[in-house]
Amino acid sequence: MYQKVQASEKFQRLRTAFRGFAFPTVAAVVVWYLLYVILSVVAEPGKPSIMGTKVLGNITMGMLIGLLQFPTTWIATWYYTRRMATKIDPMATELREQIEGEVAA
Repeated sequence: MYQKVQASEKFQRLRTAFRGFAFPTVAAVVVWYLLYVILSVVAEPGKPSIMGTKVLGNITMGMLIGLLQFPTTWIATWYYTRRMATKIDPMATELREQIEGEVAA
């Protein structure tokens, strides 16, 4: 039964839709976070760096990027759950109901 479902067009569309959205989204968030970490590690105390650049008053680029990690995470989570609820979950529900109907028959 599993091989039949896995080979079906609906399953392939579901898998493609999920991977096409989830992987780039997660990669973007991870790259954004790692950029902050790498810039923080490269910044040497006492030497000029991008992280120590003042942006607004005493707020530095490092503080700004660090604080932006929070809304970035919230926005990515909101976008992910919205996309799953509107696009992926309906496809998965339809496939599950089809499979359950075939098993029950």
